[in-house]
Amino acid sequence: MTKQKASSKKDSPHPVDVHVGGRVKLRRMAKGISQDTLGKAMGLTFQQIQKYEKGVNRISCSKIFELAHQLEVGILYFFDGYDDGRTPYPQGFAEADGGDPFMSLIQSPEGVQL
Repeated sequence: MTKQKASSKKDSPHPVDVHVGGRVKLRRMAKGISQDTLGKAMGLTFQQIQKYEKGVNRISCSKIFELAHQLEVGILYFFDGYDDGRTPYPQGFAEADGGDPFMSLIQSPEGVQL
């Protein structure tokens, strides 16, 4: 009898890791910093920054703290806009605007390049 490999949750990055990585990339590009430059400033390789940005590798708390410093944003910047529908507390006045297409474009990597 052969063992079948069970489907693992490790097969794809977690949505939060993908979102945070995308926010790292968005801010890095907005500031005009290369992956290599950011990596060197943090003592990492550009490949590691690439993996962070794709969500392939998770970013530790200390690295998020350092990224926030290097990219000149608050730590919460990396989580802005993420909603999995489980938020147990009201968002107040900072609620999302319901998906304005213009804002979606401006916040995309392509929008940043424009």
